[in-house]
Amino acid sequence: MAVFFYCQIFSEGGIIKFQKIMSIFIRQVLSKIKEIPRGRVTTYALLAQALGRPGAARAVGNALNKNSEIPHIPCHRVVKSDGSLGGYALGINQKVKYLASEGVKVENGKIKDFANKLFHFKEKEHNQAGENGIKTSQKIH
Repeated sequence: MAVFFYCQIFSEGGIIKFQKIMSIFIRQVLSKIKEIPRGRVTTYALLAQALGRPGAARAVGNALNKNSEIPHIPCHRVVKSDGSLGGYALGINQKVKYLASEGVKVENGKIKDFANKLFHFKEKEHNQAGENGIKTSQKIH
């Protein structure tokens, strides 16, 4: 479930206003999808895995639904693992239009040539100090 936090903002005249602040997870999701190149798609599951949260595909979908910067943050490039489109805040027809404008074709509700259009995030290596203070390399997705 996507979580928003609210903070109080005091303005002149003593009026209290509340501002919606995105959760860290939503910010991570929206940031990560910027890596998906035009003309390619990824899946909710691959995106969750790339964030180190395997099994959080549904939470990724919920986070994408909070995207207020469509199409600049390209959530239309995220689809289901079987190549079907999944959801889209502006409707499936708009998702198809955005994908088509990037050269991604949709037939019968699925990405055409899905295997060749599928984008996999690169593994990153992180160095971290072990118990004895010696740095070790660990691959994360």
